[in-house]
Formats: sequence, C-alpha cells, structure tokens
Amino acid sequence: MVVRRMMGRRAAVLGAALALDAAFGELPNRWHPVAWLGRAAGRLDRLLTRRGQRDTAAAGLIFTGLAAGGAAVAGAALERRLRGRGWLAWRPRRSC
Repeated sequence: MVVRRMMGRRAAVLGAALALDAAFGELPNRWHPVAWLGRAAGRLDRLLTRRGQRDTAAAGLIFTGLAAGGAAVAGAALERRLRGRGWLAWRPRRSC
C-alpha cells in the first residue's frame, strides 16, 4: 500500500513536471541549475589551468573530484534541509 502511494506521488510529480515543461519550456540559462553547474565548472577549469598546465592528469583529477564532490555535497545538504517538509519530502524519514 505504501509503495503504491509513493509510486502514485512520483507519477504525479513527473506528470506535473512534463506539463510545466510543455507549457513553459526550459528556464533561461540565468535560472537553470545545469547552466549554473556549467559556469562553475568553467571557472574551476580556468582556475586550475591558469598556470599553463592545461590537460594534465592532476588538473583533471582535481577538477573531477571538486565538481562531483561539490554536486554530491550540495545534493546531500538540500536533501537534509528538505527532509520531512510536505510534498518536497520525496523520501520518508529514517526511523533510527
């Protein structure tokens, strides 16, 4: 029963997202989270390759670690902040 209700909510959210996208299209780059990530990645790339060390393995590893790690930390912080808050709470609280 719980699983069926959860799947119904997810389907409703997906349907609403598709309807909003069909009605309004994509957000302008100024407001789009993927564009934010792209700008941050560009700044990080310029910072790491400022000394002319373009295309080095070390710069690539640092860039990948910071970009992926930053996204993971931001996602975890957002999830923690929104946990248990109405329809934004897509995941039930843990009983620990």
